[in-house]
Amino acid sequence: EIRLDTGLSTMVEKNGRLWKSDYYSKGFGDLINICMRFALIDAMFGADRPPVILDDPYVNLDDDKMKKALELTEQMGTGYQIFYFTCSSAREI
Repeated sequence: EIRLDTGLSTMVEKNGRLWKSDYYSKGFGDLINICMRFALIDAMFGADRPPVILDDPYVNLDDDKMKKALELTEQMGTGYQIFYFTCSSAREI
């Protein structure tokens, strides 16, 4: 379970303990923060979702996690208008 405090810091509850997102690898922390941002969009805007701009958000992921993150982004594109910018052909959708 991911929790968000009033300062918009994310924490992951695991084994009964809260871990700040910076405890995890940089890539996993990036994924936690992206999920948090999409959750905030849902909470703030409901069905009137604004366009989402992602500026090379997966630069810190290894190949396996990158593939899964890109698949997730494609799935999210069915409910959001996503503008995805990247400098690498390896991270293209």
